[in-house]
Amino acid sequence: MSSPATPSSRPSPTPTPPVSLPHSVYSYMLCHSIAHNNYTYPFLLKSLFDSKDFGQGRCVHSHIVKLGYSSDIYISNSLLNLYVSWGRMEL
Repeated sequence: MSSPATPSSRPSPTPTPPVSLPHSVYSYMLCHSIAHNNYTYPFLLKSLFDSKDFGQGRCVHSHIVKLGYSSDIYISNSLLNLYVSWGRMEL
């Protein structure tokens, strides 16, 4: 008969990356149809600088493009800074 697994022999769960407060607020805004504007994205992107969640950054980037904010100079600079901080500058 096999013995039950002891706490030390169980695999540790994969840690989930912490969700930043700005991203939580942004998600809340999206879920509750609260309007966002060109001031929303630079702060949101700055909060993602230290994050290693490239998928989350790409998702925000796609929202920026779909909503027509990609021509805003402050948002474009924030996107550029984000991708540079992650070392992702391929064209």
